[in-house]
Amino acid sequence: MPKNVAGSVLVQLTNGDGTTNVANAALGEGSYVEAILRGPAFTARPIVGRPNETLLLPPLSLVGGYQLDGIRIVDAATRATRLDGNPGSFPVQVFNQVLVSKVTSRPFSL
Repeated sequence: MPKNVAGSVLVQLTNGDGTTNVANAALGEGSYVEAILRGPAFTARPIVGRPNETLLLPPLSLVGGYQLDGIRIVDAATRATRLDGNPGSFPVQVFNQVLVSKVTSRPFSL
């Protein structure tokens, strides 16, 4: 994601074949998504969101490699883990510029 721009990750409850159903929606009721963001800007920051919605990442001011770890669905009442994420973690790369281009031309002669 670009430096100083907020990012997001879509967290969805799905079956092993990628389909969704009513049971998945019920699993998400009364729960939240929790993960830990680590990287050069800070040692660890909890990130919390709702199941089947985007998990919002804060704008990051330092370029480099970050890691979103411990992704899981947590019961809101008991704070117990209902379901571990798959994958349970993934890398987030922060870079300086979205697109850098350069064009060089020379005049043509007859």
